[in-house]
Amino acid sequence: MQLVLQLLLGCAVQCPNKQVFIERIKELPIDAQHALVDCIKQVTESQEIVLTPDAADVVSTEQLLKHLRRLLKVRDQLLLINELKTEARVGKAYRDEADALRERAERADRLEAEVLRYREKLSDLEYYR
Repeated sequence: MQLVLQLLLGCAVQCPNKQVFIERIKELPIDAQHALVDCIKQVTESQEIVLTPDAADVVSTEQLLKHLRRLLKVRDQLLLINELKTEARVGKAYRDEADALRERAERADRLEAEVLRYREKLSDLEYYR
């Protein structure tokens, strides 16, 4: 929250209407004025918070390069995640198919056992005739 307030204060004293904001600051108590001056100095002098026009060309290239590297790293991670998701879906489909085939094989085994029992009963019946 403090950073947002610092940035807003920096914008206020660097905008075309800065005179209005400066006059309002002068109307505040002295201790508040000193605190605001410290915040304004942090914003206007520190390149970590806001880039100055002089350093914008040099820093922006470096920052863009860092940002590009970060984006490439994120892209690679997302591609890997998508690839792993696809492999997981394929693996699940294979497991589901294997489960279905296993159930069919078990049913076929039960039916074959039942057929054998009926054949034995049939042969027993024919034997007693």
